[in-house]
Amino acid sequence: MERIYGRTYNKKRLAPGGVTRVEQLSLLHDCTTLGGNSGSAVVDLDSGEALGLHFSGKFMTANYAVRSDIVKRLLADDMWSGWGVRTLSSDHPAYNPFSYQTGSVWPHDNAMIAGGFRRYGFDTEAAKVAKGTFDAADRLSGYRLPELFAGLPKSEASFPVQYPGANVPQAWAAGSVIRLIAILAGIHATTDASGSRIYVNPALPSWLPALTIRNLRAGGGSLDLVLRDGKMDVPTNTTKFEVIHGPAPHPKAPDTRA
Repeated sequence: MERIYGRTYNKKRLAPGGVTRVEQLSLLHDCTTLGGNSGSAVVDLDSGEALGLHFSGKFMTANYAVRSDIVKRLLADDMWSGWGVRTLSSDHPAYNPFSYQTGSVWPHDNAMIAGGFRRYGFDTEAAKVAKGTFDAADRLSGYRLPELFAGLPKSEASFPVQYPGANVPQAWAAGSVIRLIAILAGIHATTDASGSRIYVNPALPSWLPALTIRNLRAGGGSLDLVLRDGKMDVPTNTTKFEVIHGPAPHPKAPDTRA
């Protein structure tokens, strides 16, 4: 590694290589990567198209990237209603925006989708999903998100049409708001033999330039967070967790050797 990088590691650089295998949700490549390269684009040099985003690797074994076409598919017009990602494409013959699971929008599903986007470096797309959910809540009575609502497309002056019989309030739906805030703030807590840590890696969109979180409970205490312009301040912390400004470490990649 020293021969290749000359002890200079904190630089953005082109890392030539090739895609070695394409799987259902990811692609494997053999580009030379370093710690901290997660979120880097895997680019087709002929077309200039981003094929995916690198997220993990195992030295001398394989590197992994999430396929960008999956993200594009979920946010295509037939899947994205404006309020969220539908449970079924509006182009499908069985699509029914008023059905329970064949065209409706579920807030908690969308929170999981946004979490996946952010996990693999698609910060802008994660913020888009969060904005759709927040906009839906803004137009509902008491800002209460229902269990699900109709997958009708969003238009000017429209509102999310509730599914008949949907639970309101509903724990999954209410929890999706908290989850989306944690996703935008990049909050991840972990405890192991070496101690307890809370990682904070904010990627706040332009429509949410600053965020203050008070009384965030962890361990036997709580902490306050103030996030603005990519910076973090911790006014109080009684949790005994170390608060780290940066991304949480990824789990080790699986060994793909036969």
